[in-house]
Amino acid sequence: MPPTQESIAQAPRTIGEKSTLQPVQLPPVSLAAVPPAAERSPFPVPVTIRPRVDFWKSVFTEMGRNQIALVAKDYPHIVFRTFEAPALSDPPTNAQRDVRRQAVEAQRGDLQGTLLRLEKTRQPLSDSERELLAKLDEVRAMPGRPADRPVTALAAQNGIRELLVQGLQRFEPYADRMRGIFRDRGLPEELTVIPLFESYFNLSAVSSKAAVGPWQFLQQLAGGFRLRMDSQVDERRDPIRSTEAAAAAFVSARDAWQKIIGPELAWPFAVVEHNVGRPLLLSAQRARKFTGIEEFVNSFRSKKIDYAAPNYYPEFVAMVEVYRDRHAHFPELANAPVAELSHRKLDRSLELRTVSQLTGLSTDAIRELNPALRAKVSVFPKGAVLHLPTDSIDEVDRWLSAEAERAALLARKRERVPR
Repeated sequence: MPPTQESIAQAPRTIGEKSTLQPVQLPPVSLAAVPPAAERSPFPVPVTIRPRVDFWKSVFTEMGRNQIALVAKDYPHIVFRTFEAPALSDPPTNAQRDVRRQAVEAQRGDLQGTLLRLEKTRQPLSDSERELLAKLDEVRAMPGRPADRPVTALAAQNGIRELLVQGLQRFEPYADRMRGIFRDRGLPEELTVIPLFESYFNLSAVSSKAAVGPWQFLQQLAGGFRLRMDSQVDERRDPIRSTEAAAAAFVSARDAWQKIIGPELAWPFAVVEHNVGRPLLLSAQRARKFTGIEEFVNSFRSKKIDYAAPNYYPEFVAMVEVYRDRHAHFPELANAPVAELSHRKLDRSLELRTVSQLTGLSTDAIRELNPALRAKVSVFPKGAVLHLPTDSIDEVDRWLSAEAERAALLARKRERVPR
């Protein structure tokens, strides 16, 4: 999921200064008629989680990375305060991160103190405090709210609009191929948008927990789905190989959750499994016997299932809806060039230098398109997937064909040599 503000925090303005931003405005919930079963999406959106979905849509499409929302931790669509933080450099320095984190904590502390006073006294001192008290009451009245959860608990969430635009531009050259991989395995194509909010489709992304690549695979899980990780390549960074592994993971998750919770409810839990893992989600299911994803999203909390996991499915639904209408949300994409890429699985090793000579591309440009190749390795190993611009791949194809013919000819000559 997009990082919370603690992870990329920037300093807000002076505490007490009025924000220039307005709280996120959510559209009213509509109760649409339930479509026939044959037409239903495998990813239902119960009425009680629609406000969360709309909140995440605003995070994706309206809020920039310097806009911060202090929200109810269990119900992030309830926004207590928004403010704008000073810009980070790209990439940000550790000093910038520290300053921002400290300042956000100051904002949080200031708001937390006000909320605790209001919760205790029920006596607002201004119109703005009356609004805050009303939001506390809204949190308290949420259906299924865990009784032991404080209504004043806060989370800080930044927007990702700029990062998502960059991610969409990186995603598009691979999108058709990725959808085809999922479609060929009988999986919903909507699942291919997950890397957009997991990693902003950054092929070189590494999380604080050492999850790598667009799909954010941990090493142990990636090995189980036959991704190669050795001194030459890390296929978690390869957009095609990692997508093949993700598809295999979703086949396994679908089959498991169809048996556990039934075919109509399986897909939402399969999506959440991608975030928290099957053992933890199974433990939650055994404890609560969920009859719908809304019970997990709105009501279940534990030491390991707190903010990210309950919001993962609403984030996913939000990204599906945003991607479907991406040109309306991001008009700047209309004129953005989309690189046409071709992909070849190599049946022999191929030197990086040779690819550069054949295509006229620099070795740095080739590495950027093929981040699975380790930094100090200069040879694509046999079985690797090579990604190149479509208008550059023909020369490589011809060279590989010629090399294959030469190898076959040499093998025939060896067969005729008497022993």
